[in-house]
Amino acid sequence: MNSLFVSLQSKFSKTFILIVCFHVFFWVSYFFFPLLQFWGMEEYHFPVKKLLLDIVFKLIVIYSAFLIGLPYIFRHKLYKKKWLYLLGIAILIFSAYLNCLFIDSFFTCNTCFNMFCITRRGVETFYLIIFFTLFFLFERFTAQEKEIEAAKTAQYQSELKSLKAQIHPHFIFNTLNAIYSHAIVENLDSKFSNLIFQFSDILKYVVYEGQVKEVALSRELEIIESYITLQSFRHEEHVIVQYTSEITNNRLYIAPLLLITFIENAFKHTGNLTGEQHPITIEIREHSNVLHFYCKNPYTGKNDGILSSVRETESSENGIGLENTKKRLDILYPEKHHLHITKEASFFSVRLQIHLL
Repeated sequence: MNSLFVSLQSKFSKTFILIVCFHVFFWVSYFFFPLLQFWGMEEYHFPVKKLLLDIVFKLIVIYSAFLIGLPYIFRHKLYKKKWLYLLGIAILIFSAYLNCLFIDSFFTCNTCFNMFCITRRGVETFYLIIFFTLFFLFERFTAQEKEIEAAKTAQYQSELKSLKAQIHPHFIFNTLNAIYSHAIVENLDSKFSNLIFQFSDILKYVVYEGQVKEVALSRELEIIESYITLQSFRHEEHVIVQYTSEITNNRLYIAPLLLITFIENAFKHTGNLTGEQHPITIEIREHSNVLHFYCKNPYTGKNDGILSSVRETESSENGIGLENTKKRLDILYPEKHHLHITKEASFFSVRLQIHLL
């Protein structure tokens, strides 16, 4: 029952009603045009029945072409065939002949069935077919544009869901890993309680707020700061984080979980390094509604020992995360962002600018 209602509703939409009104107005105007043309001439008698029969015949021909012929031609791409135009001319001449014959069968007169009559009605039908063909092409073009836009929107939404589905679990498992490591080596004190609270906030953000189109920039920075705190606890022995943020407009919004991939990538690469005091620099600034993000971390492509294969896997995962983020930026901020990634033997850096308005 619901599907039937939806079907009827779509058929009698505003667009459909407007198209029907246009067709009715056109044929009513076509019917009364001779009366307007010869208005004021006393010797002119308005041939109502003859015009009605003429219009009935033309309605059959025109709408057969409009509703059956043209869709079939475009569906099978027959408009590329030369013989189709010869066939069209033959059908047009034959329909004009039938038109005169049809009217002559009801009104026997000398002017209803001769070469002049056939030519005149053929020309009239030709122009009507041209007019309705143009109307059909316009409708087809409009419908295709709507379908393309709908397909693009569906594709973008599908890609965003797919990309988020890949980013979010990766992010959550890494954060859980950090807490688990501290749970083993630390006692449950105020630091650890704060760690759990921050992770809870991040988890809530990823599950709920991370699904919306945009979030407040200030809220996104809160999550970034919590994530930096968590990872700083995890790597506190050999990682030093230099983090600064400066936001002047608190009313700006940004797509959630965009910047976190670059920061996660920085901690992963730095966490794989041996030794102590490896710096990670993270700067987030906003000026004139343009967000400036900068992240730099030490990097080396050399992997030694039994952890080599594990690190290669992690590097591959980082690549997926970065590619996903690039795609999200292209989808969400087309021509409104600039991303520059530098990868050298000793460091890895990311510079990103996003016009948020």
